[in-house]
Amino acid sequence: MAPIRPVLPPLLATVVLSMPWAVPARAEVARPRAFILLDREPADAQRGAMQVHLARARLEPAWRVEDASSLAGLAWPDPGCDPGPRDDRAGRVLQGLRGGATRFYDETDVEAARAALQLAIDAFLESPCVFAADPRGRAEATAGAVLLLRLHLLAGRPEAAADLGRRLLRTFGADELASVDVPPEVTEFLERVRDDASAALVPLEVVLIGNSPGATVLVDGRALPSGSSSAQVARGAHAVTVLAGGSARTRRVRVEGPDRVVLDLALSSLVRPGPEGTLVAVSPADLGGGLAGRLSVLTGCTVVQMSGTGGNEPVEASVVADPSGRPLPGIVLRLERAGGDGSVLAIASGPLARRKPWPWPWVTGAASAGLLAAGIVLNVQANRSADAVNAGTNRLDDWRSRRAGSIACYTLAAAAGAGTIVLAILGRPAAERVVLSPIPGGAAAGVHGTF
Repeated sequence: MAPIRPVLPPLLATVVLSMPWAVPARAEVARPRAFILLDREPADAQRGAMQVHLARARLEPAWRVEDASSLAGLAWPDPGCDPGPRDDRAGRVLQGLRGGATRFYDETDVEAARAALQLAIDAFLESPCVFAADPRGRAEATAGAVLLLRLHLLAGRPEAAADLGRRLLRTFGADELASVDVPPEVTEFLERVRDDASAALVPLEVVLIGNSPGATVLVDGRALPSGSSSAQVARGAHAVTVLAGGSARTRRVRVEGPDRVVLDLALSSLVRPGPEGTLVAVSPADLGGGLAGRLSVLTGCTVVQMSGTGGNEPVEASVVADPSGRPLPGIVLRLERAGGDGSVLAIASGPLARRKPWPWPWVTGAASAGLLAAGIVLNVQANRSADAVNAGTNRLDDWRSRRAGSIACYTLAAAAGAGTIVLAILGRPAAERVVLSPIPGGAAAGVHGTF
């Protein structure tokens, strides 16, 4: 009789042993930026705000949800810079400036003059566009601001004078300040402040996307020269305003170095700020015209569109645009009313689906390890029995039974290992029951789930 050979090489044990733990650990990946686009204004503002608040919190594990006011490329309506309100404010500013000058030069009431000028200059600096169409009014504002700085110095307030000087240098050009006739000590003080600020001046470029004929670009209320798209500005907060078609749009930026501001006025006109840092489509028809895709390209963010907010029907959140070109998961979150107690059931899917913790992967993994150990033992015994049979000191049926048992254990270990992998990867999304309770100034949300 030919010698009996071992049929289960040790290599098989190594392969089977590695199978239950073959799932690699998921690397930590930076969350992509996203924002929420509402298909319409919520029917019920408070309920819509609560739904958006809940959706933002639920989207955060997969995306870094941005506030719409910070999105690059968009400029929001600035009613204070529209022609009518702008002229009204300009009139009030001029009245305050002239009243302050009268109290100083004619009435010699220094304190009353300082108070009147302070109010007028603060109103102007809050909305420097008021003299965008009135160069003479801007020149008056320059003279009033320099007079206020002089009054601070006369009153022994160098800190207030330095702060005002820095604010003036962010709004007025050096040529405007130099045109004002002031005493030498004020000129020297302003020169020192200007020297400190000039060292920190950086270029700011303003780029308008699309055709905007007749548009005037203001940086802190001062129009950019014809044919130019950039200005030298100090580091800090600035207002970039575009006057076009009888209306104004402003974007407030913070400049810390050479910077570039891109504004798409046509796209900005299709959306408006919504509740809880969202965007709202001005017209539902725009949603079908590629609005989400254009917003995604402009802002570099994933667009999550929410439909049905503020009503009694279910609210769905869908990923409708992604600048990376990745496949879109579609609906990722659904909010449904769970009862008359105000509770809401949040059902997540796609990248938001949470896996319920359950013991079965551990059970099958332990079973796989146990069966593998038993198979190894039976394999060793079968090999010893084969040697004994070849030597004529053992029965053939012992070798056969041990060999069959070893093969069965290896097979079951492999099956249990594969089951462990499947159970570890697959899991049912966990539905969350969220109770929303209105409170003064907003709403409180409590979340609990099942395991």
